[in-house]
Amino acid sequence: MKKVVILGCGFVGNYLVNDLKDSYEVFATSRNPKSFLNDNNTLKSENILHFDLEDNQTFKNIPNNSLIIWNFPAQPLNKVQYFYNYCINNLIDIKIVYGSTSAYIKKSGEVNENDLTDESISRVQGENYLLNQGVNILQLSGIYDQIRNPFNWLNKGMIKNSNKTVNLINAQDISKITRIILEMDLSGERINISDGENYLWQNLWQISFDKKIVHVDCPPFLNQDHKYISNKKLLSIIGSYNFEKLI
Repeated sequence: MKKVVILGCGFVGNYLVNDLKDSYEVFATSRNPKSFLNDNNTLKSENILHFDLEDNQTFKNIPNNSLIIWNFPAQPLNKVQYFYNYCINNLIDIKIVYGSTSAYIKKSGEVNENDLTDESISRVQGENYLLNQGVNILQLSGIYDQIRNPFNWLNKGMIKNSNKTVNLINAQDISKITRIILEMDLSGERINISDGENYLWQNLWQISFDKKIVHVDCPPFLNQDHKYISNKKLLSIIGSYNFEKLI
């Protein structure tokens, strides 16, 4: 059975564990394994590894001949480079790194994988370095699930402008799509992970208010450029896919 290491097993990582554990020997890393184990009973203690990108001594805890799904910002660049070279020398294959669609410089209109990324951002430097080494970078839109979702963001007053698009992807979809890509022969691809819906906060507020999900006033309607994350490349790679529905 192949080994998969989820590097930094947080919000999305817990979905990955459940989706991968039947077909892979799954390991998860944490900078504080004891705390992680107390919060997560899915994995055996021996499959929870101490790893800290800032601590080279923890690199040896990653099993040789394993595949890596990197689940936290790939920064700073010098540490990313050092760890990548360690992996090459120890038969460890970094297959997938999660980035964010906020990496793109373009702030309006349709945004696809050919658009420039902002190299002034530390994590983007790390992602682009890994991309050039043949690692697949998944640029994630706004992540949500049943608990962590846009309706709660509205109720908490986190949204300040209702005249703004929000590009989303369900955490379960990230996990399922990651598994599909993990099992494909892809190298050095940047892929946007988005459900392809272009939600406007004003519309989300109205729908959720009518359904008595949201109980606060609509945020103000301010001037705003609208950014649409294209998932055309994703669908051209994985084929048709039924995304989880927000509404």
